[in-house]
Amino acid sequence: MARILSEHGISNAAILIRGDNQGVVGSFGHGRGCNLHVNLAVRCTEIIGTSSNVLYVLEYIPSKLNKADPISRGELGPFAKQISDYIQLPEELAPYLRHV
Repeated sequence: MARILSEHGISNAAILIRGDNQGVVGSFGHGRGCNLHVNLAVRCTEIIGTSSNVLYVLEYIPSKLNKADPISRGELGPFAKQISDYIQLPEELAPYLRHV
């Protein structure tokens, strides 16, 4: 989400992001967590936000109320409602990605 907002030129804002992963939400609020990969994601998101003066505020929401939960499980919904933006990901992620 941080990359999409950055690509759209969002700046000087506070953005509320609701998530159903308590570990990630808690780690983001504390600025760190117990998992290396979560820590790297928190840092990367903070760098993106800092570069455009955007504060990301994460809030926990139970999975059954999370509208993005089906998406995280591969259920993308109607094509007309899907985010169609292409986001250029950092080259260092290339070894871990596969187009499907």
